[in-house]
Amino acid sequence: MIKLSFDGNILEARLAKSILSEKGIECIIKNDHLSGGLGEIPVFDCDPEIWIIFEQDKQDAENILGAIKPDIDGPDWNCSSCHEANSSQFEICWNCDTEREK
Repeated sequence: MIKLSFDGNILEARLAKSILSEKGIECIIKNDHLSGGLGEIPVFDCDPEIWIIFEQDKQDAENILGAIKPDIDGPDWNCSSCHEANSSQFEICWNCDTEREK
């Protein structure tokens, strides 16, 4: 198993795992349930870690995670139809269901 470089929270780790699995890359999240131990366990030992099963998937996994990270942390956007503000992680306007323009 190979540990991937990942600096997100548990929700981002689960999203990343889901995307990697969808792309055919087998992986697991370590420290998935340790957040309940914060205060008793050192904080850095509770950070989620993404591990891939097969070494040959490492480069593909890093490329996929690199591609999705800007979507998570990118700037908010305004809908081209109704001009409502939307958070960067959304691909469809919450108000009118118009898809985000690329």
